[in-house]
Amino acid sequence: MSILSLSANGYQFFSRRDVHSFKDKNAAAQFLVRFKKDGSAISALRRLLAESGRSTGNLSDDQVLEEVALRMSRGDLIVCYRHTKTPGSTGDEEQAPAPAPSTATPQKSTSTKRDEPDQPTFTNDHDVRAQIGTLVAAAASGVPFCEECAKAAAARAVN
Repeated sequence: MSILSLSANGYQFFSRRDVHSFKDKNAAAQFLVRFKKDGSAISALRRLLAESGRSTGNLSDDQVLEEVALRMSRGDLIVCYRHTKTPGSTGDEEQAPAPAPSTATPQKSTSTKRDEPDQPTFTNDHDVRAQIGTLVAAAASGVPFCEECAKAAAARAVN
């Protein structure tokens, strides 16, 4: 894949052939099935949605994948994959994306903690609209609203 990264500015440039597009939400959802049982991929997709202002705390993994599929089908999220050179090739041949992760079922834990339902992220009186407003306003003004974003902004300011 041809990538030019201008880290000082935060931009990355890709070749058009590296961009995978989806004609509709169903095609995007079919592509995302490969990540359904990949906890780290689901966490990364949750962070991606959260960075765009979408609260994901109360979403199931399936709902996260559905939201990502919708954004992919609208072109709001772009998927790129690496074209690899194989011995004897010019590198111009179309290569398929990496295969989906293994769908092997993990062994069940004998811990009783696993059987307990997760505690809700927010209390019943949590004002979701107020939180959304705060996050949208912070994003619009460029003010970091999480510790990770604040650290990244501070690092950029030093450089």
